[in-house]
Amino acid sequence: MRESNQEGYRTLGWIINKSEQGLYLVVAGEKIQQEIVGFYRRGAVEIFDYKNTPGTYSFHDLQEWVSRFPETQVFMVVNFHLAIQDEESLKRLNFSRDMIEGMGKNFIFLVTPYGDDRLATGAYDFYSFIKMRISFHNYEMEHEKGLDLLSVYEGEMDESEWESEEIKRKRAQADALMEQAQVEYDRAHYAESGKLFLEARKIKGRLFGTDHLEMSEIYNGLALVYEGQGRYKEAEDLYEKALSINENVLEEKHPNIATSYNNLAGVYEEQGRYREAEELYGKGLENK
Repeated sequence: MRESNQEGYRTLGWIINKSEQGLYLVVAGEKIQQEIVGFYRRGAVEIFDYKNTPGTYSFHDLQEWVSRFPETQVFMVVNFHLAIQDEESLKRLNFSRDMIEGMGKNFIFLVTPYGDDRLATGAYDFYSFIKMRISFHNYEMEHEKGLDLLSVYEGEMDESEWESEEIKRKRAQADALMEQAQVEYDRAHYAESGKLFLEARKIKGRLFGTDHLEMSEIYNGLALVYEGQGRYKEAEDLYEKALSINENVLEEKHPNIATSYNNLAGVYEEQGRYREAEELYGKGLENK
């Protein structure tokens, strides 16, 4: 049974927030790796991408990079499969496993399934030090090669056999709806903005499930609309959903969490719940 990508994000959030040190492995296609990087780039995680800095694995290079960020605890090494293409790089990785562990940091190595196979067969010493292996599944699968399409959320879909191009089209459609919804909101056209956000929520909910990180932005946008209409209770419920997703998925000091605190505090203030608002504004400041 496949684990959902949302569960993978929750696991990453736990590693970033709770784990003191260790080596972790994320198995994901390159597009999903970039999605992961996009979610965590603004947080307290330093990211090294072998696609941007080509070269084979070297402990010296890794150590030098880590030394630039003495206050950072979590490091993501993205597209690591590109650094372990030959036997010599795998041997160096095996030899340095104790030294990596000895740096006392959290290292999250992101590789494709092919890279995972290379590590498992050619770098067993390193692989044995991995505390946890997390699999992310592609939204786009190669239908012509006989692979099953991703089951995109728990429950049945009316279009359970969408091909990859159709999934991409649906996602782009939802993004366009959200952009137009924001334009209408800025013009104070709240009713039209709300309709557009609801349509985007319907599409992305079917693609990713209601608790996916991509839904957080939609919940926030729709809540702003409701707040503008004076529908404070409905806005509050949506802000709480967005906050819950962000807290489950993102690292503790991620700016999106502070934004969620401030949004929720604002709607409390509109309702005259000043004490609760003050507490959340304080949390927002602490989280920055």
